[in-house]
Amino acid sequence: MSYNQASAPPPSYNQATGQPPPAQGMPMPAPQMPPQAGGYPAGAPPPQAGGYPGAAPPQQQSVFRLSYVDFMPSQLSGTGSTGFLSFSYPQFERFDVLVTRANQWIQQNPTMEVKTCESLEVKFEYHMGGSGGAVNPDQSLFYESGKVRNCYVRGLRMWFGQKMDPRTPPQQISYINYVPGCIQAPSLFGYPQFESFGETVNKINMMMRQNPLPGKILTVETQDVKVRGAWSSTTIDPDKSFWYEDGNYRRLFLFVIRVFYVNGPPAYEEIGSGDFVPGCVHMPSGIFDWPQFEPYSQVAARACAWANGSLQGCRLANAQTLHIKISRKGWSGQMAIDSQKSSFVDSGNMATMYVRIMRLIFLKPLQGAVAPPRPIQLSIKTFVPAQISQGGMMSFPQFETVGQTMQRALAWLNAAGANVIFAETVAIKIMSAWSNRPPAAYAEESMAYDSAKHGEIYLNILRIYLDGMYQEPPPQMLPPVPQVAPSKGADCTIQ
Repeated sequence: MSYNQASAPPPSYNQATGQPPPAQGMPMPAPQMPPQAGGYPAGAPPPQAGGYPGAAPPQQQSVFRLSYVDFMPSQLSGTGSTGFLSFSYPQFERFDVLVTRANQWIQQNPTMEVKTCESLEVKFEYHMGGSGGAVNPDQSLFYESGKVRNCYVRGLRMWFGQKMDPRTPPQQISYINYVPGCIQAPSLFGYPQFESFGETVNKINMMMRQNPLPGKILTVETQDVKVRGAWSSTTIDPDKSFWYEDGNYRRLFLFVIRVFYVNGPPAYEEIGSGDFVPGCVHMPSGIFDWPQFEPYSQVAARACAWANGSLQGCRLANAQTLHIKISRKGWSGQMAIDSQKSSFVDSGNMATMYVRIMRLIFLKPLQGAVAPPRPIQLSIKTFVPAQISQGGMMSFPQFETVGQTMQRALAWLNAAGANVIFAETVAIKIMSAWSNRPPAAYAEESMAYDSAKHGEIYLNILRIYLDGMYQEPPPQMLPPVPQVAPSKGADCTIQ
């Protein structure tokens, strides 16, 4: 586990994890106009936001614990693509426009309270044989090609629940981007080097002490931003909402810190974090031997135990599942994992391995600022979209939408009486369509990789963080889980 906090010493590894240090060769883990926002084809209404029934808006439900609403950037008029094979790319609204729309939505839904915000990456699907394309954040499954360019749009997913006191005025949110400083300029044969995550957080804390943030921090998010022009003058634009990735070339990504906050008087807090890295259960003996890691549920259990025992007097802001690159060292197979590194290079025409870590963000009140928050008991519940068709050798399996998964999650939260803290959307890689493994098994994997020359299938799951431990409700209190339909007819070819 790695640990970052400006004014407190880090705990020992044993204190933070309850486990002995990792095996030799591994780095020590350091502790929318509401829903009608653009991005959809003209004439086709967007999916229901957040999974709450269209006939029963959240204000009319007796219990409403959690949902979300998506704000996707609209394609700007007068620009765009002439189709899948075009060498030009569409232009989209910038991220700050989406936050303005989100604030309009909050004003129109004054009984709702924002729990967390996340920047949501959604694949831009070109219309084959025609012009333009579509962005659908409700689609749970997407395919990432290994041979052609993949285009993506970054939107805003805002998680919310019902206010405890409906008389309080509507919130308004803002955000600030913090880009790690460049400490070594790029060269002809090398990439630029940047300050670490911890160094960047310490700088943020110093800035907030000198010039307090005008509000209360909601989310401290780490997002990977593609860097253009890595060999000359680097261009880093966190608010750009459209980019592409080419599987044939190396790509440099930088982890930018985005802080969302609720407007208001300064809360006088500083940011701390804890990174929980999966333990390696099999060290590779050579370049062709792959490592194996503990299940992600064990990583999450350590994170929860640490949060429940070590964060007295601090406020837990959010948690995030991050993919951190595994660096291999020559033919020996030796590897290193540095969750504090702010940049990484995707190898393009070679396989790149990643581990999934959990990053907890907490906020410590400055001395004498405010009374410490009450303790919480952190637990996690994961919801995986149900598979509804099998697919085949040359076709995709089909899954329920993210909104349908959220409806099942809401039913579970209500039946369990769960107290929701925050939530996140996580893209997990699943195997080919003909695999017999259940999708939930992939949510347990702590390692993933980008194949060099083959496409990958990804599934968006929902991870909800709770205050308290909850029993599984009786099945009769929950809606039935959709079942896989028998295969009908021939497969559809994957393009």
